[in-house]
Amino acid sequence: MLTDDPDTPGPSFWEINLAGIAKRTQAERRYEAPTVDINYGVGERIQLKFEIPWVNSSGPGHSFQTAAGNSNSGVKWRFMGQEGLKIAWSIYPQLELNTADAALRKGIVDEGPRFLLPTELTLGFGRFEINGEVGRIRQERKQRLGGRPFGRIRIQPGLRSHVGIAWRQERL
Repeated sequence: MLTDDPDTPGPSFWEINLAGIAKRTQAERRYEAPTVDINYGVGERIQLKFEIPWVNSSGPGHSFQTAAGNSNSGVKWRFMGQEGLKIAWSIYPQLELNTADAALRKGIVDEGPRFLLPTELTLGFGRFEINGEVGRIRQERKQRLGGRPFGRIRIQPGLRSHVGIAWRQERL
């Protein structure tokens, strides 16, 4: 998902999220909808994750292309706090892999695996919480391994609400 938090579903519970992401620039129009994010709780502090989007993309001179996007699998470990407390903190290693050769041939996804290593922190203030995520992305492209840092923050009202304001910054 675009931003995440350190919370986990709890032992033997499922959390299934459906989302849509739109990106529109002069060079590209890209829609990832639906994005299916499936999480399973293993104990109180561990979560297993699988995520995959359906991608629609077009660029200058290109017709609209559509295919399954890259899949993302990961394991989240919340080592401090829990939902509803003033602070919760986790690490969340994830591996993104090419799912469909068709998406790669159409130029919808980047080639090669990506490894994400974020840490996530939630600070609670009454009915509001601030979720922050920082980490590193490592990606292999044409026999070269590169990496870049990233950071994200989300502010949302109420612990029961799933509506929030998201801001995202990735540095190349």
